[in-house]
Amino acid sequence: MSDAMLSVEDVHLRVRRFEGVHHILKGVSFAVQAGERLAIVGESGCGKSLTARVLLGLLDRKRIDISGVARFNGTDLLGLAPAAWRGVRGRRIAMIFQDPSTALNPVFTIGDQLRTVIRRGQGVTRAEADGQALAMLEAVAIPDPARVLAAYPFQLSGGLAQRVLIAMALVNRPELIVADEPGTALDVTVQEQTLRLMHRLTAERGAAVILITHNLGVVRRFAARICVMYGGSIVEQGGVDDIFARPAHPYTQALLRAVPRLTGAGLPEGIDGSVPDYLSPPSGCRFRPRCPRAIDACAVDQPLLEVGPGHQVACGRAA
Repeated sequence: MSDAMLSVEDVHLRVRRFEGVHHILKGVSFAVQAGERLAIVGESGCGKSLTARVLLGLLDRKRIDISGVARFNGTDLLGLAPAAWRGVRGRRIAMIFQDPSTALNPVFTIGDQLRTVIRRGQGVTRAEADGQALAMLEAVAIPDPARVLAAYPFQLSGGLAQRVLIAMALVNRPELIVADEPGTALDVTVQEQTLRLMHRLTAERGAAVILITHNLGVVRRFAARICVMYGGSIVEQGGVDDIFARPAHPYTQALLRAVPRLTGAGLPEGIDGSVPDYLSPPSGCRFRPRCPRAIDACAVDQPLLEVGPGHQVACGRAA
């Protein structure tokens, strides 16, 4: 992973609370190449969004212990001081948040917020920032961009607000964009339009993307590679076509069986049980208590092993 744009190796995150220590992220490792589209998938509560916040330095470190390595083009993200993040976050790495209604400040206009992002990222004049803001809203296919710049977030539809977030993320031409469930709050047609737009604009600008989602249908259309996360660990990773055709981890197989289909017999299958209690998680594979194929080897931590070209799985049955 040394030649990757982003190399995440053996990242652990523990949260200290009054009832004890919650070991949430456990040995998270993956890489992102320049210009690549990677999806991180899994159930709610599996640690996907928390991983994104670790990479963006968005967590209060007072009660949190983070270990491991997250290196971005030579920069150690986990060791950055708060002041040093100003040169990285929003400039070299940008994030598109899940809910635009909470990501946008309700007391400032869209123009005020977009202009601030541009001027802090590029150090240009107000007039130059105004021109870039207008051009960026046009690039994300917002009709009447001048009106939107003068509007407050509550005056926009969910689809328009999501496009504003995409504009803010792209305007400073970052090398990497982390998109946390973009469009989840939107109806399916607007969500599809939003993802197509993001796909086109990131490809045009050469930005790599980490897409965080639980929607495997979106993954199939958007990403080139998948990391499947469960219980704070990456349990399988590989190319999209390979994993959809040959899922190797029982959890990945269960996720695919849970996807609704328009054709074929039978209803989608649910997954019995729930994500682990991070205060006292099971030893070894954290999916073991829910796995119908668990064996004794699953009680011990399993490394990611090659099961095909570029396809890795952490499973006792693959050892």
